[in-house]
Amino acid sequence: MNLKYNKMKKVVCFCILILVLISCNKYSNGTKKALAEAGDNKQELEKVLNFYKEDSADNIIKILR
Repeated sequence: MNLKYNKMKKVVCFCILILVLISCNKYSNGTKKALAEAGDNKQELEKVLNFYKEDSADNIIKILR
């Protein structure tokens, strides 16, 4: 009984790990598509995305300066 429990526990932990790794994308599919279509402007678009990824209060202060 204990061996079955340990094996099941390992399988569940492994499945959770795989799901977490799969879900950890930097960008959503729509954003990836927009970046692919941006062409030469991809770097500029990534700068904007990184700017707004930060805390919004910090962004407001940066804009007001």
